[in-house]
Amino acid sequence: MKIITLTRYIHSPGYTLGVLVSPGFACWTLERPWLDNQPSVSCIPPGEYIAAPDPTGRYKFFTVRNVPGRTGIEIHPGNVVENSQGCILLGRSNRWVGGHPRLLDSLDVCLEMKAKIREPFILRITAAMESA
Repeated sequence: MKIITLTRYIHSPGYTLGVLVSPGFACWTLERPWLDNQPSVSCIPPGEYIAAPDPTGRYKFFTVRNVPGRTGIEIHPGNVVENSQGCILLGRSNRWVGGHPRLLDSLDVCLEMKAKIREPFILRITAAMESA
């Protein structure tokens, strides 16, 4: 099974910013801050999860499975952290607006990933540095 890595670089009280990388594909990620894995308000814990294309989910891109104590985690388009209810947002680049990151070209990146990744994969989430 293919491994796709999400490396989290910035952990702040308001958001988590990282980079998602697989062969031939890379993009920025934006997630909720770490709040003890609380549903809808926290990013998920670092670790390895099974993720897969999901044509039936709310956003119809990818679902992340086997997250302890959580369900309904998706990888989907969104520009600001408020667009995530504990999910992983993708973007081609980011811009800082009012001290907060905003993802750009999110839908395009999600459509590109969906076209390139058609099978389940291992999502490996790691942290590159401590809190900002």
